[in-house]
Amino acid sequence: MRKADYIYLDSNASTPLIIEAKQAMEEYYFDNFSNSSSAHASGRRVKDAIEEARAVIAGCLNAASEEIVFTSGASESLNLAIFGYHHLDRDRARGKTLAVGAIEHHASLYPALETAKYGASVIEVKPEFDGAVSAARLEEAASKACALDFASFMLVNNETGVIQPVAELVNVAKKYGACFLCDAVAAAGKVPIDVRALGVDMLALSAHKFYGPKGCGILFVRRGTRLAPRTLGGSHEFGLRAGTLNTPAIIATAAALKKAGEDFAEREKHCLLLKNYLFKKFEIFAKNNIDIRYNSPAEKTVSSTVSVSFKNVEAERIVEYLSGKGIMVSAGSACSSKSGAKASHVIEAMGVPFEYAMGAVRISFGIYNEICDIDILTSALVSMLKK
Repeated sequence: MRKADYIYLDSNASTPLIIEAKQAMEEYYFDNFSNSSSAHASGRRVKDAIEEARAVIAGCLNAASEEIVFTSGASESLNLAIFGYHHLDRDRARGKTLAVGAIEHHASLYPALETAKYGASVIEVKPEFDGAVSAARLEEAASKACALDFASFMLVNNETGVIQPVAELVNVAKKYGACFLCDAVAAAGKVPIDVRALGVDMLALSAHKFYGPKGCGILFVRRGTRLAPRTLGGSHEFGLRAGTLNTPAIIATAAALKKAGEDFAEREKHCLLLKNYLFKKFEIFAKNNIDIRYNSPAEKTVSSTVSVSFKNVEAERIVEYLSGKGIMVSAGSACSSKSGAKASHVIEAMGVPFEYAMGAVRISFGIYNEICDIDILTSALVSMLKK
């Protein structure tokens, strides 16, 4: 996407608000601005609009409306799922066994590791070399522990774009009677999401990853899954999250998710065209003695994400250089890219050699990118890296 003077190739970090979402939310800032908890007619109108949005989102995920909980974003959703399930204030984590993918986003990895302070046993399950966590590895970990009470695995990795075998992982977890949480943030709009087909108990989404607004998250909670609230002060969201609901963002989120479903085939075709063209352009790198490594097989990733490494070149240097040229890409996750020059925990878990791990760059396309963006990107990279 070209916005004035730059090329944006970091859509896994965030996306712009689509016009349908913008138009849907505007009236709830100015005309229908009432608190949805108010008993008067204006409040009831807003509440009805929120419930309609909840139903739209539920339909997109093949869930029931009462299984959709609104939050401020995926980080809150994941924290609510992990901490709420384990009732840390009631000592429910003690003696429990949790399995979490070593390649998970820190928003789920860190809360899972935190439960160890409350007596839980936490197992980090590493991926195969292709970046996918296999059911066999989860089975091996659970078998060694002789137990599994909770499992947390993502549907698509946010750094590599590798699609994870969630349905297979769920089957292993259910053998042990474990609750299964899925981080689907990097998957929304890129792969179909059907909570019934996946078999998950909880699933988290973030609106700004699929052309919705920032500040709105979704947590699917299957009927019968017991959670304790982490925010007290009201009975909002089925008693799970106190606080006045962000009506404009919720309305826009429903519009964006609905549009993502309607335009799925068109967006997939567009991003796949860009991805294939990028791989074709990478062929010129060898001619310029540029040592490039593909961090995940193209056939196992979503069409919008490419992760590559350049030997003995720090990714932060590449990001800074490209940024100076008006090209925006990312070194790993946007949430951790400012933590200093070190290899991504995802790339390390995959066993990528150190000389390549430090140079891992993520290129993620969006619906507004064009072929010429790829030409400009690869030309800039060659200029920087050729020997």
